[in-house]
Amino acid sequence: CDPPFTNCFPAFSSMSAPGPAPSPDAQAAKPRSVSAMSVPGLLTLLQNEWDAATGEVHSLKKQLEAVQQELAHALYQYDAATRVIARLLKERDAARSAVVQLQANLPTPSVPSVTEAPVAEKPSITPAVVKKMTDTQKQLSQRRKKRVVSPSLATQQALERYTCTATHPLHKTAHPGIACLDLHENQELLTTGGVDGDVIIFNRPAAKVAATLSGHTKRVNSVLFHPAEPLVLSGSADRTVRMWTANEQGTFAHERTLETVHSGAVTGLALHPCGDYAVAASKDSTWSFHDIRQGACLAQVASPEPETEATKGLESVQFHPDGLILATGTTASVVKLWDIKSQAQVAKCEGFSGPVQALSFSENGFYLATASSDNSVRLWDLRKLSKSGANFRTLTLDEGFEIRSLSFDKSGNYLMVAGTDLRIFHARSWAQIAALTDHSAPVTAARFGADAQYIASASLDRTVKLWSAPADEDAMEVAASE
Repeated sequence: CDPPFTNCFPAFSSMSAPGPAPSPDAQAAKPRSVSAMSVPGLLTLLQNEWDAATGEVHSLKKQLEAVQQELAHALYQYDAATRVIARLLKERDAARSAVVQLQANLPTPSVPSVTEAPVAEKPSITPAVVKKMTDTQKQLSQRRKKRVVSPSLATQQALERYTCTATHPLHKTAHPGIACLDLHENQELLTTGGVDGDVIIFNRPAAKVAATLSGHTKRVNSVLFHPAEPLVLSGSADRTVRMWTANEQGTFAHERTLETVHSGAVTGLALHPCGDYAVAASKDSTWSFHDIRQGACLAQVASPEPETEATKGLESVQFHPDGLILATGTTASVVKLWDIKSQAQVAKCEGFSGPVQALSFSENGFYLATASSDNSVRLWDLRKLSKSGANFRTLTLDEGFEIRSLSFDKSGNYLMVAGTDLRIFHARSWAQIAALTDHSAPVTAARFGADAQYIASASLDRTVKLWSAPADEDAMEVAASE
């Protein structure tokens, strides 16, 4: 600025350049404060205004942060409410679907007629049914004589290297746990039954759920795939057996509920090798023989021996590979063998210390593996049941080991024990090959894949795990063989 600084400081300008005298009518200007009459004073005034502006900006920033936090909290509450509403809508739709299915399955009330209607013939195991089962038995026996062990069967050394290669959590978290599992013959699909009452179809190669089937009102205790058709059977603690089939597009849906004859929970299912008949075992101590094509119960069979409430109930059921013998495991610590054609009890295996919870026949039909609530697996030679030594071996596991499932592979070379963890035994030497321990809760079911090249297991930890040899080791083994 040039002297006398009149352009820089208006206060000095008004002092140094007198103008005309103000008119008497003009309002008197407010005098400036003494502090604004000097440079130091003016700087102090400006500093105070700067400090006030800075404080106000800081206060506004704090208010902005508080508003942002309130907005984030409101958005979180909105998102949570949206999720709850979506879940409630899904449960409402599932409940509506269950009601519709229940109404569709209710029998139509009959109208009394004036004239007496002819009494319908009660379904039974007719000679035609017996002939079909006998023909199936003959065909299977002839095939078994020509059977050779597949060259691609997993070796004992490969099974020793099996590790968990995939884990898939399934079923609802509100009722966690998978109670049963089965594999389809083509090895592309597996099915599980949950504590939540749902049946899930899982596509193994795609690693995704293909269908969730709702309809059971209680825990699903057993599921079975039909070996030649896209058909699943499920048995539940709600006393029913449901059949689910897939259409041409591969979509599964409920087709029918088999005739309900049991007064207790259905604990196990077994499918006859011909594929047309199924057996359901129940806590009411009876087993029922069903025609799955018609849904009718052809026979309901009870034990010929008296039972008390403490010993009443069937825990497991399994068809012999030939289809003419049925094995049932009882709460009374006995395995009973039945002739399907006559529905008569023909033999029994005793010596267990608790309910017999698992059964499995070897592929050749010679051996029966059984397990009760103790930590042992008893092996029986069916050719010696009328003689001593039928129980030719007992596999004793760790103290406290809880056995839930037994399964021979298709070749009959390996036996898998599922329970506290997974154990694999060689079915000739009966030596333990491997122990698979990745599940965090008891393993309820496990099955061998084709040629034992992989294993699928289900657990109460709500997961299905797939086990196989590491890929790099497989490649090394193939290269070495070549």
